[in-house]
Amino acid sequence: MITKIFGFFLSLFALFLSLLLLDFYLRRYYFTVKTFPNIVLDKKRLSKKGKLKVVYLDGEKVFSKENLGIKFNEKLFLRKKQKLISDIRKFPLRLALYLGFLKVKITPELTYDRKPLSDFLESLSYKYDFPATDAKFVFENGKVKEFVKEKPGRRVNKEKFFSEIDPLIKNWYDNKDLKIKVSIEEVEPKVKLSDINSFGIEELIGFGKSSYKGSIWQREHNIILSVQRIDGNIVPKGEVFSFNKALGEVSVATGYKQSYIIKNGRTVLGDGGGVCQVSTTLFRAVLNAGLPIVERKAHSYRVGYYEQDSKPGFDATVFSPSVDFKFKNDTPAYVLIQGKVNRKSKEVYFFLYGKKDGRKVFISKPRIYDVVPPPEPLYVEDPTLPAGVVKQIDFAAWGAKSVFTYRVERNGKILFKKVFKSVYRPWQAVYLVGKN
Repeated sequence: MITKIFGFFLSLFALFLSLLLLDFYLRRYYFTVKTFPNIVLDKKRLSKKGKLKVVYLDGEKVFSKENLGIKFNEKLFLRKKQKLISDIRKFPLRLALYLGFLKVKITPELTYDRKPLSDFLESLSYKYDFPATDAKFVFENGKVKEFVKEKPGRRVNKEKFFSEIDPLIKNWYDNKDLKIKVSIEEVEPKVKLSDINSFGIEELIGFGKSSYKGSIWQREHNIILSVQRIDGNIVPKGEVFSFNKALGEVSVATGYKQSYIIKNGRTVLGDGGGVCQVSTTLFRAVLNAGLPIVERKAHSYRVGYYEQDSKPGFDATVFSPSVDFKFKNDTPAYVLIQGKVNRKSKEVYFFLYGKKDGRKVFISKPRIYDVVPPPEPLYVEDPTLPAGVVKQIDFAAWGAKSVFTYRVERNGKILFKKVFKSVYRPWQAVYLVGKN
């Protein structure tokens, strides 16, 4: 009796071991992407005929299947096989597929080149898109008042376009024509005149100033224009303010004059020289208000304008789109930015209005070290200048490093702390000399 029971369990064990070895063989060696058994590729015939008609605001554009590079998505087919293999976890399914009792059908999808459509949508965006303009305000007599009414924007909805066209093209085997309309939607401004009662703006929370004495008239023009474009902007609660975004395009086409800017390690004439005077002044106002600085970069070298009423290190350069000045409004109310220019004293002012929440600002005195004199002037012969004529194209500046600590507290607890380090390279004066 014991021998029979032992033989029975031994047989069960042998069967179990056999099945386990078979399953190991199927999983490890048989069910691979290349040798997957009993798979049926339901590959339909792909017609080369058929057009895609894209309808937009005042016209239409036609694309052929050849234009779009439509073909079978072989990579997706292999991924589906791989997923199917990994999903067959139960041994009976693997065994049924192995013995041929079960077959799997996979219908491959079509794929296409998105670039022609993306390029076309970009051209439509250039033609039709324009950003929404937030309402602007002024703070007078303890109240926020209307300054500029908001304007809605417009944009080509590329995301919606591709979400609609993708499923159509994936199954576009036949020679029928497809038609899709480009959606152009209205973009609502973030700040509207109707929101004025919800701003919660009650008082001055920050102030900053800088001097631009000695600037050429083109630089003065650009400073005044930039202040006008930043003036009146509202920063909602929890939002991040981008100086470049608020300022908009800086070019001759948008009213700016050519003045000296720092570009590619040189002082050169460029559109909008003087804009950094405005970002620097706003940086100082934000520090005074105790708001978190999200992005700030110092100039490559010490600029004399910014040290007329301040120590080195309290500047913020901008150069769209790569270098920006950003801060966050983490107060309980909206923040109104109000800018002014005193043309007589040659000073820029920024006033930040909002609601105080008990925060206190601590700014250490900057530590100035590693002061380095400028290199000897460089004289370069210029055959376009008359003999004996000397023209200065870059200006000397001492190099230095500046460090200060910015700490904001409320009720004795630190809200945030940041160390600002500025590294200014020694700058060489460069002169062009007429060739004899």
